[in-house]
Amino acid sequence: KPLECYRFIYWLTSGMNLMDLFKIVYRRVYYRFIRMLLGRNNNYYYPSSIKALLSEYDKNAFIESKTLEKNLFYDRNYSAPKSIQLASIIYPVINKKIDWNNNFIDSEDEESLHRWNWLIMLASDKKFNKLKLSWLLYMQKDWIKSFQDEVRLPNRKMCKFLRWESYSISERLSNSVILFHCYDCKPDSQVHQALLDQATLLTTRIEYLGDYTCNHIINNARALYLIGTYFDYDYFNELAREIFFLELPKFVTGDGFLREGSSHYQLLFTRWMLEVAYFATVSNDMRFKKFFEPYLKNLICQSSFFFVRSAECKTQIPLFGDISPDFPPEWLINMLDTIDGSFEKNEMLPEKSWNRLWSLEKNPTKKIGLNNVEILSKRAIQTYPDSGWYKFLHGPFEIFIRLDEDGVPNYVGHHHQDSGHFCLYYEGIPILVDGGRLDYQNSFGVEPEAHNTLSLNGLGLVPRKADRFPRSYSNCIQSIKYKLDKDYLLITLTSNGFSRIQTGLIWTRSLLINSSKMKMIDEFKGKGDFNISSYLHFAVGTKISDDNSGNWECK
Repeated sequence: KPLECYRFIYWLTSGMNLMDLFKIVYRRVYYRFIRMLLGRNNNYYYPSSIKALLSEYDKNAFIESKTLEKNLFYDRNYSAPKSIQLASIIYPVINKKIDWNNNFIDSEDEESLHRWNWLIMLASDKKFNKLKLSWLLYMQKDWIKSFQDEVRLPNRKMCKFLRWESYSISERLSNSVILFHCYDCKPDSQVHQALLDQATLLTTRIEYLGDYTCNHIINNARALYLIGTYFDYDYFNELAREIFFLELPKFVTGDGFLREGSSHYQLLFTRWMLEVAYFATVSNDMRFKKFFEPYLKNLICQSSFFFVRSAECKTQIPLFGDISPDFPPEWLINMLDTIDGSFEKNEMLPEKSWNRLWSLEKNPTKKIGLNNVEILSKRAIQTYPDSGWYKFLHGPFEIFIRLDEDGVPNYVGHHHQDSGHFCLYYEGIPILVDGGRLDYQNSFGVEPEAHNTLSLNGLGLVPRKADRFPRSYSNCIQSIKYKLDKDYLLITLTSNGFSRIQTGLIWTRSLLINSSKMKMIDEFKGKGDFNISSYLHFAVGTKISDDNSGNWECK
């Protein structure tokens, strides 16, 4: 946007903020230089304690499996599905085999194929049986036969293949262990060795990326811990525990939210932590479990923050931020049913659900002993300014608001340009919504226009590419206040984010809610002439009547 550039140049020259500009340029150039010099997936950013653990182990010597497994579960009378679900498409299975080498339009579909997420989706199906399990095990062996030799390629060659991205390796490892454990089957020696080799490779490609480190680092640790526990290799466990000790406090806020600004990733991340805590419990790793439990309980508690239950007792969540291509929200939505007493109502679960993977005896929330965790979905007022989340219940209305106190997080994540954005429900029915972002190739879902917020001269409260500007330019001061009375709820949002466009400009949004109506007023205090655009996104199926005076009725 030209206006953003002009305003930034004015800010830069008028304040002589050359040091701020130098810092942002240095950060980006330095990171690119390190990647160019050392290549991707180097250990430059590894913490010293991680380097120390790795130095005790010869990274070129791949671990050999301790024993040849004899308890096999392979049956040549397997039953193949007609298709498998990838990130965005239904992928056909032809002649009972998967074509691993297809050229996909969306890279997320290729990654999904090689992450074996479809394997877990099939295993969590209501109609899953032994014959389908045998087919999954054969597809594992078929993939290994096709690609496992690449595990010893030089790093620069391996980086050309999405199937060897560290996150993809992590998903393959975790999905395999969960399948083996939940269905009491063991891999043969070839699969066993292949998974150990991939775990060894992962230790050299842990996703430490300096300031650009994201939740992938936790998924790397999850994979190493599950492999180490299931195959009894404490080296992997020790490395994973150290990553968790170092990184988990950074990614989980003091309130218990994943810091990355996505409601779906909150559930996905909580699922990862449930599985790690479960395997710590079954392996009697009590010291690690004791460290883990406070984070897990907070994550579970704040996952319930997003739950909205309709009159039919169906659960949904507002889709703030990105939607993970790994597993859809519907697959995770009933994950905590064992805690609030809903687990026995299996007929209400989706056809495919994380809970369907586990028997009642093995279900992680039961096995770990988390029945005393508080579920907050029905609490009337929930405000977490340090984490940027707000929720209000008043009469039949339920409203979620996203507002970071300083406007721009100083880390990478899955958050959007959604300051001041809100989602509104009436008796559990969505009215004003967030579409999330399913496709990482499409940037529209990130921008202000995709949210129930506004823009000035086409610019949002914060710059669209905030990481390209100094924080002193992008940041702003924002707050929410509320007043609750028996007859109404008044919520007031205030932000000076637009003051970078015109000095001293303050935006205030007031939401007044009573038993049947919500009134929204946007006010600006300051000088200047601006083009103000306000955006409202109604849920699909909502019928709206407009009386041409600013009053809308929804049915």
